[in-house]
Amino acid sequence: MLTQEESGQEQGGEAERGETDEGSSKDDDSTSGYESPEDPHPCEPRRKPTTDELDKDFDPNEEVPPKPSKRPPTRFAGHDGARERRAEATDTETTIVASALQPEGTTSASTTKLKRKGGVRKPNHYPNAKMIYVIDEVGEEGQILKPKEFQSKFCNAIGALVRDKLNPSIRNWHDYPEDIKDDLWKNHLLINFNFRIPAEKQPLVRRRAMKMMGESFRRWRNELNTEYIKKGLTPYHKYGHITPAIWALLVAEKTAPESLALSEKNSLQAKKNIHHPRLGPGGYEGKEEMFRKMEEEAVVAGNIKVMKLKPRTKRWVFARNLEESGSSLKFAKPETEEAVSRIMKYSEDIEKGSFTPSREKDELSLGLGNPEHIGRVRGLGKHKTWKEGFREDVEMYKKHGRNREESLATLVKTLVAKEL
Repeated sequence: MLTQEESGQEQGGEAERGETDEGSSKDDDSTSGYESPEDPHPCEPRRKPTTDELDKDFDPNEEVPPKPSKRPPTRFAGHDGARERRAEATDTETTIVASALQPEGTTSASTTKLKRKGGVRKPNHYPNAKMIYVIDEVGEEGQILKPKEFQSKFCNAIGALVRDKLNPSIRNWHDYPEDIKDDLWKNHLLINFNFRIPAEKQPLVRRRAMKMMGESFRRWRNELNTEYIKKGLTPYHKYGHITPAIWALLVAEKTAPESLALSEKNSLQAKKNIHHPRLGPGGYEGKEEMFRKMEEEAVVAGNIKVMKLKPRTKRWVFARNLEESGSSLKFAKPETEEAVSRIMKYSEDIEKGSFTPSREKDELSLGLGNPEHIGRVRGLGKHKTWKEGFREDVEMYKKHGRNREESLATLVKTLVAKEL
């Protein structure tokens, strides 16, 4: 039997053996850990190059291009960066396509942007709803003057509204209810499209917008008749709001005998207009800056005959000139050149005193050989009335008295001729 001392010694020995075993196990764990293998192809240590190793002709400004400047913010309508980038991309693609189509061994200007066929217009599009179009200046007739680039956006918005919101089976724009017209003006042009117009000018702009909508509505109905009804097609794929019932009403109207007779009459009347202007969708108002430059060039070139013309006659001639220059006049048709020669002759007669113009019976009307159209003024635009276009003859606005005076003068001349 073990005594207490012997048993204590035996326990102490076991504790020492336990500590020894733990230490040996720790040593085994440390010696058996993972070691990464050596790299068979080690990289050379980095070092600073010496003076002989440096390239003395190296210019970092030539090798590294400068950083592009930041684009201006596109919050305002005057700086539509995204639209400009899309336009640049389109121009680049057009240039690449034109270059690819160029035959071998030829050198021409095919790398420039391909032009759209004359007389063919792009469809109207809504303006960017995220932009705010602040109108700074409005003319006396309600036309947008400044910023000038907003004129086309306003016209495009009106054309797109007419084609998306109106019913083409209604014959006349004046037959549309006023609440629909107010909705197009307030909820779409002013609110949805963010046109900010001064409050005191809004009645003028609204009146002009209603006229433009009426003209666009009439053109759209004619387009549907020409492009779809006469060809036996339907416009459902392009104008989703036109239902079969609406289309049936429009087809019945346009194919009626009286409508066909009126269409034939209008076609014959349109063919009489052989002096086509070169204005674009902006009309005479959109070419104001060009007319001003042409007048300055005419003065420098000493083209006295052109400078002596009345303003509306001068603009009519400039609008048909092939070159955007007032120093020389060239026209597309010999008939136009002959008409301009007659206009110049009547202008010289006015200066000599052998001819006295009377409001719309001036050198332009007599040179063209047809009377002035009621409701518009040639050389000034279709939105100008006679009262606005002939301000110098405002006292003759009521033509009844003038007709009596002319009849009396003719009677006097007839009596004098008989007496002689």
